[in-house]
Parts: sequence; structure tokens; C-alpha cells
Amino acid sequence: MTATEFDTIEWRSGMRIAIGNLQTDVVSVDLRAREIAIEDKNGLLWINSEYVTLNNKQS
Repeated sequence: MTATEFDTIEWRSGMRIAIGNLQTDVVSVDLRAREIAIEDKNGLLWINSEYVTLNNKQS
């Protein structure tokens, strides 16, 4: 996603993202760095938002 897209999203619990073919839950968001954390077997993994697509199908 672009920086503008990231900045206009109303981040909240329960959001899901796509990173390539991987669909996963958002664990945390760093608004200043524009990074999104997901959880893997080793803990939190911070990903730059430019590699992420917001999954519009929210539960």
C-alpha cells in the first residue's frame, strides 16, 4: 500500500492483511514508521506497509 493509503486507514482490532499469498491478522501498527506487525512462530515480525495489502473482508 502507499503511504497515503496507510495514513488514511482507521486502524482497529480484527484487521487482516495480505502479504503476497499470505493472509494474516494485524497484531500491531507503528504509525510513525508505517510498519505493520504480524505474529509468526518466533514472535512479532514488522513489515513495511509498502509490501502489504489490506484485506477488505473483515470478520
